[in-house]
Amino acid sequence: MRLDKNEKSVLSDIFSSYEQLIYKTVYRILGSKEDAEDITIDTCVKLLPYFLDEKREVNIGFIYVTARNIALNKVKRRKIESRLLDEHFSRINYYKNFKDEFENKVDYAELREKMLLVSAPTGSPSAGRKANWKRSILPCS
Repeated sequence: MRLDKNEKSVLSDIFSSYEQLIYKTVYRILGSKEDAEDITIDTCVKLLPYFLDEKREVNIGFIYVTARNIALNKVKRRKIESRLLDEHFSRINYYKNFKDEFENKVDYAELREKMLLVSAPTGSPSAGRKANWKRSILPCS
């Protein structure tokens, strides 16, 4: 975003005049110095068009509400990101635990033997055991 000289001076005026109000408001909501500084700058930039429009009258209440809303949006985004990360890591842990349990309960030599029994010819002595092979392969809890 490119600013002309007038816009730069207005932005500088906004920042110097309302920085403390915006910073304190945002810091109370976020509790983080770095986030409060970022949101303070974002709020000043968002307020710039309102200060440039000579027809509008901007008061402290409007500035406060704008800063508060931007900070609350940041909190909301954080909660959503946190929830998504929690879901992602819980899925990873679920599949990791499932894989570990499956590997611990399955005897691969026994599994291979049972697979060979299934492929045996129908006239063989193992033909009677074919029907139950699936039940015996799966680990029991």
